[in-house]
Amino acid sequence: MISFQKYIDEFLEDTVQEVSRAERRKRMAAHLKKTMAKYRAASDAGIHPSKVNQRRTKLTIKKGG
Repeated sequence: MISFQKYIDEFLEDTVQEVSRAERRKRMAAHLKKTMAKYRAASDAGIHPSKVNQRRTKLTIKKGG
């Protein structure tokens, strides 16, 4: 009889895949391009970069402050 922990370990070993460095670099570059485009759009619209909401993917202005 196989132990429950050993079963879980074998299952996770089969399902979890390591993300390669190249794939991670590719995702980071895509995120950076998207972020730079957002701040570039703000600059073109005459909005100071400190006023841009960082947690949105589109150009939005911070509320308050």
